[in-house]
Amino acid sequence: MRNQAASHAGTGLVVVAFLVRVGLAVVVEIWFGGSLTPDDSTYSEMARQAALGETQAWDPYTHSLYHSTATFLVPLTAIYKVFGGEGIAGQIFVAALGAGTAYFTYRVAEEFLAPRWALAAGAIVALLPSQVVWSSTLLKDAAVWFLLSALALVVARAGRAEAKKLILAGLLASLILFLLGYLRLHTLVVASWAVALAAAAGDPHLRLARMGGGLAVALVIPLTVGIGPGGLTLVTDAGSLQARRINNAVGANTAFIDIPSPSPTPLVPPDRASGPGLTVQAPSGSTVSVIDPWAVSELPEIEVTPPTPPPPVAAPADDPLLSPDLAHLPRGLAVMLLEPTPWGGGSTQLRFARKEALVWYPIVILALVGLAIGRRHARALAFPVLAGGGILLMYALTEGNIGTAFRHRGEFVWVVALLAAAGAAAVVRAYQTRQGSGEK
Repeated sequence: MRNQAASHAGTGLVVVAFLVRVGLAVVVEIWFGGSLTPDDSTYSEMARQAALGETQAWDPYTHSLYHSTATFLVPLTAIYKVFGGEGIAGQIFVAALGAGTAYFTYRVAEEFLAPRWALAAGAIVALLPSQVVWSSTLLKDAAVWFLLSALALVVARAGRAEAKKLILAGLLASLILFLLGYLRLHTLVVASWAVALAAAAGDPHLRLARMGGGLAVALVIPLTVGIGPGGLTLVTDAGSLQARRINNAVGANTAFIDIPSPSPTPLVPPDRASGPGLTVQAPSGSTVSVIDPWAVSELPEIEVTPPTPPPPVAAPADDPLLSPDLAHLPRGLAVMLLEPTPWGGGSTQLRFARKEALVWYPIVILALVGLAIGRRHARALAFPVLAGGGILLMYALTEGNIGTAFRHRGEFVWVVALLAAAGAAAVVRAYQTRQGSGEK
């Protein structure tokens, strides 16, 4: 009966999450022509052209972009082939990915929480406004969340699996990581090493086998997507984090770092934001005009180095040994976790995001409680905490504007939801224990 009730709860959660997203997708299609940012229209047009076989005019840059986001664009192309390039069909596909993330979050939470708290974790992902918005438009973010949360469930169950199922878990983890490699390479590297480290958690039985398999997966899968064993090539060729932050801030309405003068030429770095009227120069030399009302732009995963690098920003005078990256880290963490703040103005989109903070802050506080007790549930929480923490640190060091940071937060919202549910359960349990002691 308990399993049947849990199954119904999971099904209901998915249905609610999916319908909410489809409803918003219909609104976007009717009132906004199916697009809220330049990037969702770009992905849609690329998939439509690929579905119609109209790729002859694509330059090498466009082919590279399609290849680097194949996990998202290949199924979107297939959908357009079936439905004739109707944008709403693609949005429904993305809505399913968003709903799937809520479901996987719920199932991971079931590994260590009572059903009602597991449902609460899934509900946060299902109904948090920003999560609904990003998974109702044609952006690849929801695909990243979907794969990360699915991987978390695989790793959690591997921690209690017997030998045959452990082999299957290894194959599933490898497949998920491979697919992630054709969405965001840097997220793949973080997730790969989180798998390797999380393999030590769980049942002591077969622990060495899990650790060996996890290490093999972390080394081999990044190699198969061309970034070296364990992502070594990507890490060593990453370039200056400071330059990334500056490029992410150039032209963005919500930039939160100082841009040195002369400013770097605004070329396309990975996942950077564009401000109103900014012209993006592709590696091939072609240009595309980008108009983004609040600097939340999804741009290709292609390394581009500005022809004239900006002058280095001096470290704080009171600590000349502190690198610019370490000096930026506290501000970057605050932006990733807490901004945009509830106060202040800005565009309509930014004001919307500010209001969400009123809900988000209590969730974060509960997540901190959950993190404090998380060691008790290491089998289920090791991968989410390691992957989420790594992603948080990565973006804290590279983001230069609040808009893009707000969108990239989605990669670890599901982790915060798990921890918040654990924290809420602990708080309620402590309150009930105190009440019971008082009555006696």
